[in-house]
Amino acid sequence: MTKLLFILCLLVSSMAIAAPTVFQPVPKDMYDLDHYRYYTWGIDMTAFQGTAITSAELSFDNIYNYNDADNRLYIHLLDNNAAVKGLVAKVDSAEPFADAFAGQGVLVVNPYWKDANGPKTKENLVFTFDSGLLATLNQYVTNNGYIAFGIDPDCHFYNDGVSFSVNTAVVPAPGAILLGSLGVAIVGFLRKRIG
Repeated sequence: MTKLLFILCLLVSSMAIAAPTVFQPVPKDMYDLDHYRYYTWGIDMTAFQGTAITSAELSFDNIYNYNDADNRLYIHLLDNNAAVKGLVAKVDSAEPFADAFAGQGVLVVNPYWKDANGPKTKENLVFTFDSGLLATLNQYVTNNGYIAFGIDPDCHFYNDGVSFSVNTAVVPAPGAILLGSLGVAIVGFLRKRIG
């Protein structure tokens, strides 16, 4: 029995555990998402080509509005064919509540908003990608390895930082597969001898 426990411990210790990969723009608060700008945040994800992204979250830490008007935040996941990296801010001269990224990519939220009667307290806002968004994200990464978020704040959204985190499927190393196979064979052999 002690041999069996030893083998099981050996198998468990050989398994790889993947930590999430976290991306942040510079500056991390995206200039506090100014009402008079819209933003494109390009992310190099070429390291993830050939692997499956199994979960993803876009987070805004301590986000809040400063006025009593209706406030909306449009967020799109974009296929970054131009392979632009980093944060680009452009002047938003469109009418209030116009989405600068309308018709582009896929909406992450449709849109996030706070009405005039809503609280202006800080909150952590997390958008967890559903299966449809994950499929689109994986497709965009497959295309050329670059994705982007198109973000249009209508009104000013102060925050302490924006981040995008992804997890991938764990693919064991060849040595771990060999060790696991050996462990299964040994367990089978021991069961025959004991039983």
